[in-house]
Amino acid sequence: MHEFMIKQGFTPAAPARCGSRGRWPGLAFALLLTAIATSTSQAQYEPFSLLPPEPGHRRQLWEFYGLGRYWSADEVSFGRITVPDPDGNWITADAVLDLDDTGMGGFGLGFNINDHWSLNGEFMFGSSDYRAKWAGYELRGEMFMSSGMVNVEYNVLAGSFTPFVKGGLGYYYFDTGIPSGPPGWYCWWDYWWGYVCEGYVPTHTETNFALNAGAGFRWDINDRFFLKAMAGATWVDMSGDAGWPAFLEGTFILGLKL
Repeated sequence: MHEFMIKQGFTPAAPARCGSRGRWPGLAFALLLTAIATSTSQAQYEPFSLLPPEPGHRRQLWEFYGLGRYWSADEVSFGRITVPDPDGNWITADAVLDLDDTGMGGFGLGFNINDHWSLNGEFMFGSSDYRAKWAGYELRGEMFMSSGMVNVEYNVLAGSFTPFVKGGLGYYYFDTGIPSGPPGWYCWWDYWWGYVCEGYVPTHTETNFALNAGAGFRWDINDRFFLKAMAGATWVDMSGDAGWPAFLEGTFILGLKL
């Protein structure tokens, strides 16, 4: 058993008091933590900063670009299509179109809010051959389509080469080429030929709400030109009970920064 004793006449030393020199390590540590927190906060919110244009950056710049797209879809349903049968009787029924893969082209205009966030609007045009099932018959034809989208894009990196993600909404317009009524005529006055008339056949058309999403890579070649390559999909709210079919898309973009 050990005993602890204080010898008589021994006075314990008073605790050392920390002067101004002793406070500096704590103060320096507090300042270091503040600096780290401040830098972390700034890095966290850097994607939302608004800085003026500068060479080597895309922020605060408009851009115009052309698009080439590979477009793929399976079966798409169109509700309530009225078509004359081989006997001349008009029948209304739903049609299911089996669409061929095709290419589309278009253009877009965008604005880079900063090096991370941008807004753009895009318009695409194209056509696809199809085989359709309708009221027990098979129809073949070519469908014209166009779309307009407003998108938000986020560039993960601020540098010239970066992955990005996008999402947007807009419309899809379809002209199936399937007759939807009896033939008609329209006429106009021509200075040389007098009244001129031409016949036409109305076709089944639809304009439907659409959503899109995608991801890809962007390369700012220099202060004037850029490239994008992306894969994505568009979901279209079709008529009737057709639901939201998905169109798969691969897109290549060549653009000019204004």
